[in-house]
Amino acid sequence: METSDTSIVALYRATSLDGKPFFAFVAIAPSNYLDFQKAVASGDPMDVTSFGEVLETGWGDEPDEQTLENMRENYGCDPDFEQKLLNAIEG
Repeated sequence: METSDTSIVALYRATSLDGKPFFAFVAIAPSNYLDFQKAVASGDPMDVTSFGEVLETGWGDEPDEQTLENMRENYGCDPDFEQKLLNAIEG
């Protein structure tokens, strides 16, 4: 895994092996971001730590307000940034 001062924080959603939905915010180096997106799109189980540092996790389909606030305060994270980035890439 590449170490960088700049990361894209992605919100990863999946289902655990026992069927429970969960989410994870993952800080990903820009050079790894497209590989991460391809892995997510495949739908195959994956270890997100191979793409970056896990910042926050939780159970459920969506992060709760406290988790979102923690991400804003601790990491300066815009929860909508990833979608904005994907929209810009798709043009």
